[in-house]
Amino acid sequence: NNAPATGPVGCGTQVVTFTVTDECSNASSRSATYRVVDTTPPAITTPAQARSVECNTSTNTADVQSWLSANGDAVASDVCYTNLSWTNNFTTLSRPDACNQFADVTFRVTD
Repeated sequence: NNAPATGPVGCGTQVVTFTVTDECSNASSRSATYRVVDTTPPAITTPAQARSVECNTSTNTADVQSWLSANGDAVASDVCYTNLSWTNNFTTLSRPDACNQFADVTFRVTD
């Protein structure tokens, strides 16, 4: 057959041709499709962690951006892919007053 020695990696299809030859060099070939599908979503193995920071108007924006960039320190894994894509629904901090701000953020991971 002409299948790769290491097999398919990740999702996708591979057409494999099987050939049989007898002792008189008569051959016959047939093809079959081998398909790997990913129907299992990634799993968040460590949920996002709440974070509180000291009020400092010169660094609070950078603090929240750093937390968002780190996906709230959440960790995810997937059975098929290692390069996962994270998104979140953060828009802005609510402002009851200048130093009591908060946001409820949902992080989402996809493969």
